[in-house]
Amino acid sequence: MSGMLSHPSIRALQSLLRIRMSHQNLRFLSDLEHLSHITHLYLGHNLLIKLPDMSSLVSLRFLILADNMLESIAGLEKSPVELLDLSGNKFSQLDCYPSKITYLMLRDNPMAFLPDYRLEMCRRFPDLEELDEREISSLEKRLARPNDPFEEEEESICTGEYDQVLQAILDRSKERQQQVYILILDHI
Repeated sequence: MSGMLSHPSIRALQSLLRIRMSHQNLRFLSDLEHLSHITHLYLGHNLLIKLPDMSSLVSLRFLILADNMLESIAGLEKSPVELLDLSGNKFSQLDCYPSKITYLMLRDNPMAFLPDYRLEMCRRFPDLEELDEREISSLEKRLARPNDPFEEEEESICTGEYDQVLQAILDRSKERQQQVYILILDHI
């Protein structure tokens, strides 16, 4: 069957740690239990609409599923994946998700345009360091977990720093307004 990777094909790949199957017009995957040693799996730019159970991929850390037709990542709940690229799919929400994600890409999905999208991803993925190739700021982390007792001391220090930075910005803004006003008066 065209577009389906199955049992005989997978068994030939057992000695590999990284498998690239991007741009292959794959529609389905099966028999992944033979790939427990895989650390990197590239499945981007295919026609996948559903994932098989990937719980047997116990060594998988890097998974690229960008530019498919996925709406769900059911099958990845217990995955040890740390980097997950889901950009360019059809996700309006994440129904389930692996908890160890540190790098996540979801751009070009309907959910990426929702209000508080970044904040919600920070809540769901406490170890998240980057979202859509942008670092998660300490402010985003604090806003995502406002009742975290380990953040309280840092928050008070950061709040003071924030106030100082904000005041410096306001002072510069006033200075610039005065400079512009003087320039306008000089030309009148």
